[in-house]
Amino acid sequence: MHEIIRARKLFSAYYNVVPTLPIDMIKLCKCLKFAVRSIELEGIEGCHLRPKSDRHIVILLNDKQHRHRKRFTLAHEIGHILLGHDPAIFDGESIIEARQAWQETEANRFASELLLPVPELKKHGMLTVYEMSEMFDVSYDVAEIKAQQLGWVGEKLDKFYTEKMLAQLEAMGL
Repeated sequence: MHEIIRARKLFSAYYNVVPTLPIDMIKLCKCLKFAVRSIELEGIEGCHLRPKSDRHIVILLNDKQHRHRKRFTLAHEIGHILLGHDPAIFDGESIIEARQAWQETEANRFASELLLPVPELKKHGMLTVYEMSEMFDVSYDVAEIKAQQLGWVGEKLDKFYTEKMLAQLEAMGL
């Protein structure tokens, strides 16, 4: 799970300089000297290229995606880069990606941890999926998967909601 450790280190390094949530993915890319371009892409959500003429990495995002999808894709591509996965190839007409399934899994775990770092989540205590989604600017689905990974669903979450509601009712004098 080296991808989790790398994501946490990157989050910590960035958050120590820019201590705001959610993490600003464009600023992070600027710090890493990665260019980001949002363009029309056919059949893919994003990719990264390393042009031969320039040593700077370019991350391409599908401009038709929702901003949450773009944030996750950006984090996912940063994962590919920092984990040493090969970039996509532009053959002059189309973009070719030839990654292994395990590389996609690693990049997904990296992205999830970068956008929703467990140590930061735990600082805020148990959060609802909606609260996680809002606080970290991720999709409900991404927040729900992270909540499941943390065990913040089912009976534990039901107990949390009940206690939270009872505390609010008590504060209201009901």
